[in-house]
Amino acid sequence: MICDFLYVARSGGHPIMNWAAGLYEEPVQLFNSCEPNGLTNQDPADPLFKHGLLGLPKSVTPDPEAIVFRSFEGPNIFKYDPDTKPDLKIYIMRDPFNLAASQLQKAHKFRAEGIRDLMSEGWVERNQKWWKQMAEEVVIGCVGFISFNMWFENKAYRNFLSLHFFGKDNEDRGLNHTPHSSGLGSSFNGIKMDGRGQQMDVLERYKCWLASETFQAFAADSELRELSSRLFGRAFTDQVYMDIGSAKKGIQL
Repeated sequence: MICDFLYVARSGGHPIMNWAAGLYEEPVQLFNSCEPNGLTNQDPADPLFKHGLLGLPKSVTPDPEAIVFRSFEGPNIFKYDPDTKPDLKIYIMRDPFNLAASQLQKAHKFRAEGIRDLMSEGWVERNQKWWKQMAEEVVIGCVGFISFNMWFENKAYRNFLSLHFFGKDNEDRGLNHTPHSSGLGSSFNGIKMDGRGQQMDVLERYKCWLASETFQAFAADSELRELSSRLFGRAFTDQVYMDIGSAKKGIQL
């Protein structure tokens, strides 16, 4: 079985794939950050998840007995055309505000540590475009969709997903694991919360970046606001914009 997951980086793709791997008794092999044709330059077993654990043997060839997960990120989502078609294709989406906050936090950390600069010119427009394009496809119902927000906070939703997409009963194995992926865990906590993932404040990360002009510029898009309202709720979305307004006035939340 081949399952393809498509998402923008920092959308919660690795935690969700790790949780999905826990639904299977068979080994699960992840081909991470695939090219549009479904191939990857990364070792297909790195990272590799099984019930919240790393450590299946590395191999350059897929295990014929394994369940195969493939991830596609960023621009490769929109060039997606794998040579081997999947049994499942699923979009993973996080609300745009916590997504942007996690991306900005990761970029700030990488820049401070001299790793690389993730904030290239056009970051705001590029990420607005990617998020809106995915959201539009979800809204019209042409793709399978997992809401990271709902997946994180709602067990009933996880139970639904496990049956709807994978035909499995959900036991939440690996739910609290922080995958040690190429993204180095959480943008804010790294792997410090490994084993306590449900205690992370992932649905209010945006509050750390409210005063950022880059964050405000990202949010200043009426179409993005409307799509967020439709996918993640008007009350939540309106609260974000109220918080941005307060930050602009210098009001501490």
